[in-house]
Amino acid sequence: MVAETLQDISFARAQVKGVDLAGLVYRRDVPDWWTEHQNAVLAPEWQPMPAIIPPSNKNMPTNSLVVFRSGGTYALTISGEGSEILIGPDCVLEYAQIRCGGGKITIGRGFKCDADLQIDLRNGGSLHIGESCIAELRVEISTLDINPIFEIESRTRITKINKEIHIGSRVWLGTESVINGGATIGSDSVIRARSVVVDPLPSNALCEGNPAEAIQLGIVWQQENIE
Repeated sequence: MVAETLQDISFARAQVKGVDLAGLVYRRDVPDWWTEHQNAVLAPEWQPMPAIIPPSNKNMPTNSLVVFRSGGTYALTISGEGSEILIGPDCVLEYAQIRCGGGKITIGRGFKCDADLQIDLRNGGSLHIGESCIAELRVEISTLDINPIFEIESRTRITKINKEIHIGSRVWLGTESVINGGATIGSDSVIRARSVVVDPLPSNALCEGNPAEAIQLGIVWQQENIE
């Protein structure tokens, strides 16, 4: 009876969030500790389940909801209260690590990443990734600020606190680029390798640097497989 009640609550919650419920089922092939804390996974029955890993700090997730339409070898580490992770169809998330602590992560249709993608929202916040984006090797997307930095005399915090990240559609994130809290990247833009994004960047822009800035506007890119 408890599982059925949790199932009803989970579908109602997903519907309120505007999730298309077609083809989704309440997944029971999850760890016991996951359902014991009133967490739920909704996904197509045939999709492989990603690894769901308990947090190392014992801050067990409660009332969290995961909805995915793309399986794979990625891992989810979820903690805190009320986390939401929504992963659209046709995504490739091989060997990605996704951590969420009471925040919301939305990954749009057709997102593709190479190995070692790190998404880290352990301190909460929100991340939105639009459709048909690409992340190359070792990209890091994070709102994390576990170790704040202060000015000694005034004790003023000098590290910026911003837990919102918005990445538009058809954005190309180059190898080892870092996307920090406060970043907004407009659609159809390219972030060159090893750039660090901390501020808003426009659409249709080629961007690079630390901090990243637009070096050319009015560009467009297309995804091609070159043999």
